Amino acid sequence: MSWTFQISKESSKFLEKQIPKLQESIKDKLRTLKEYLETGNSIALDLKALKGDWQGFYRIRVGKIRIILTIHTESFLIKIHEINFRGSIY
Repeated sequence: MSWTFQISKESSKFLEKQIPKLQESIKDKLRTLKEYLETGNSIALDLKALKGDWQGFYRIRVGKIRIILTIHTESFLIKIHEINFRGSIY
């Protein structure tokens, strides 16, 4: 089964406003995450489980930008909840 992405409206808008090079960097990280989940191969991916109020969420770092997501293994779904600059997201 193939993993699919579900991206929030706010995240999609944020992504559209960024320069193409940054958009591509973010998409590359998400493709890397998908590859990691499909193959299980160890990949250089800065994926971290969050704590406290963000329990159950993960974050990926792309420079100064953070991607907040949840991974639903039973439905092969990666939900992108938020993409924003580090100072604006937490």
